[in-house]
Amino acid sequence: MLLSIKVLNGKASAIPAVALLVTLIQGCSYEKMNVRNDAEAAKYDPAATARVRFFSSPEYYSSYQPGAACEDFHPGKATDKKTYLRVYENKESYILWRDTDLRGMKAEDYRNKVIGMPTSKTTEALKSDRLGYDEVVIPVGKPSVLSINYSMHSQEGSASCYPSPVSLNPEAGKDYEVKFVFEKPQFLVTTCKLTVSELSGVGSPQDVREVKTDLCVKNEHYDYETVRK
Repeated sequence: MLLSIKVLNGKASAIPAVALLVTLIQGCSYEKMNVRNDAEAAKYDPAATARVRFFSSPEYYSSYQPGAACEDFHPGKATDKKTYLRVYENKESYILWRDTDLRGMKAEDYRNKVIGMPTSKTTEALKSDRLGYDEVVIPVGKPSVLSINYSMHSQEGSASCYPSPVSLNPEAGKDYEVKFVFEKPQFLVTTCKLTVSELSGVGSPQDVREVKTDLCVKNEHYDYETVRK
C-alpha cells in the first residue's frame, strides 16, 4: 500500500502509518566511525566561536548558514548561501547497480564528521542508530540559521516534513546539538520541529539542556522573517 505525508512548516494532517514508516527505516543497527574534520576544527576559537552538532541521515537533510539572520536565509534562490552537511562523492560501487547499499545508505552515511566536541547522552543513545552527525563551528555575536528537513521514500510509502529553520545566537565556547523531532499533538496529526540543546557538565558523555531559539518563518512574499518564540 502506498502511503504519503507532506508536512510544510512543521504542520499537516498525517497518514496514521507514517510513524511505522519511520520505525521500519530506523529499526536496524548502524555502526559508524568518527572522521576528524581538521579544516572545520581549525576555525574553532572558544573566545569567538561556538560548536554545533547536527544529526542527519539519508532521510534527514541538515544545512546551516553561519553568521546570518533569518532575513538573510534564501534557500533555493540565487542568493542561497547555506551549507549542506551531508555531501555525497558517489565514489563507491554497490551490488545490483544500486546507488546505495541494501539499507539505503552510502559510504558517507557511516561517518560522523567530528571536530572535538565532547560526547553527549544523545550521541551515546545513537551509537547504533541510523542517524549520524556532523560538527561545525559558528561565530558568536550574531545569529546563525540552522535547518533540518525530512524526506523519505521506500516501498512501504513516502513521507516528508519541513519544519521552520531556527535562529541561534550562541555563546562563546559553548557546544550545542540540533535535532529534528516528530510530535503527535492529536490523533491523525503529525507535526515536526527543531530543538537546540546546550551541552553541559564535565567529561563525557555530557548532559543536554534545551535552549531558546527564534524561528525563521516565511512571510507572504515567501521570504524568511525572524519570529521570537
